[in-house]
Amino acid sequence: MAKPVKKAARRWRPETPPTWEDFKAGGGRRARWRRYWLRDTRDGIVDYIMHYGLRLAPLELCSSVGDALGRTVGMRNYELPVNRFRAVLSAIRPDWSPDEVEAKVKDGFGNFGRLMTEFSVLDRIYPKGRVTVHGLEHLEAVKGGPLILLGLHLGNFEVLGPTHIAHGVNIMGVYEPPDSRFRHALAITARERFGGKVFPAGVDGTRPMMKWLREGNAVQIFADEFIHGGVRGPSLGRGVRLDGNIAFAVRMARKTGAQILLTHAKRLKGCRFEVHYIPVESVLSDESLEEAVTRIDLIASRRIFALPEQWYMGHEVRNAEPIAKGRHRIIGDA
Repeated sequence: MAKPVKKAARRWRPETPPTWEDFKAGGGRRARWRRYWLRDTRDGIVDYIMHYGLRLAPLELCSSVGDALGRTVGMRNYELPVNRFRAVLSAIRPDWSPDEVEAKVKDGFGNFGRLMTEFSVLDRIYPKGRVTVHGLEHLEAVKGGPLILLGLHLGNFEVLGPTHIAHGVNIMGVYEPPDSRFRHALAITARERFGGKVFPAGVDGTRPMMKWLREGNAVQIFADEFIHGGVRGPSLGRGVRLDGNIAFAVRMARKTGAQILLTHAKRLKGCRFEVHYIPVESVLSDESLEEAVTRIDLIASRRIFALPEQWYMGHEVRNAEPIAKGRHRIIGDA
């Protein structure tokens, strides 16, 4: 039986710039000054050059640059995430040989690199006909009222927002800003290009989100969030949790009368995608919170099991052994 665990309140605040007094103080305060004004600025300049330089490139070239970087720089410089991702793939697909797993790890990091560089041209991907939509009828059936789109970090999950908006969904997302103020500015700019709007992650965004839903609009949150050092959902056979975003979505739906649709992207070849809308039986019923969460969790887990090499959060899973032990709960007769 799943046990509710109280989730610590989260609030995002922009970092206060360190002053010259911090530099003169030495120690940790000086280190923060150096990081903020020197390292972050240096890295930010590189990020800006890459971002705006890649905007000049054709879509496929922009995407291919990311693939090459992911398979080389990413694989070489991020040994721990590579090992975690390898362990997750092996746990989900024990039928794959070591060579097959290694090939999928490379594909995965190629995908991760692509989604980073594709961020530069995010506003062009849908208008250029690079997205095929499946299950649009499910979106059309519910988009007129309060709607929670429960996303998964599959393929290039950033194409979900432009796709929702292109089909007339008045949507806002939940956004966890990166540590770098430069990357934060780039992320906001990239979303503004296609009309993307966001709530702050954590408690500061909850009340505005509730109001937005009650007004008949839509929000997107991700089922497979990373928080406090772990990926809380979907369970992938590890045991359903009631302190993750699936449970949050169910509670939010019951308070606002919203419907829930599961959604995710799937990368095809290069910079081409499918976006899927998967119906979820209404949670506005007498079933318990645990029953509703378990039902949605199974659908989401199976979607990740079908595309493990495209699951971005796979490199954040600290321990894949519970997935290996519990995978039978997910695959069942699927």
